[in-house]
Amino acid sequence: MQATIGYRNVSVSSTAILVKAGNVRLPYIGCSNKSVDDIWLHLYNKATAGAVTVGTTTPDQSYLVPQGDGTNYSVREPIHGGDEMVFPLGLVIAATKEADGGNTAPASSQIVNARYSA
Repeated sequence: MQATIGYRNVSVSSTAILVKAGNVRLPYIGCSNKSVDDIWLHLYNKATAGAVTVGTTTPDQSYLVPQGDGTNYSVREPIHGGDEMVFPLGLVIAATKEADGGNTAPASSQIVNARYSA
């Protein structure tokens, strides 16, 4: 059995972020949203952040995270928990106000927590 690696990023927005290149097995991911807007956390099966153009590249998974109130966070953890999602090329994440086809940044950065193995 492979070790599980923890991941935390407190500044997820509409810029693509590489979590890990190469095979990623993702049993758990969660997100906290302080923005006054609902946001969408997008997951991409890509080897580099540069391979993702947020708003143009189709995400492999997208999850709604309800709005906070501008001061306090709305927490959606786990967004995914249980069966592993597999990203053979790597895992890239981004957050936008749109479910699909948009690249509008949330009013505040999102906090993403994940656990994965290679």
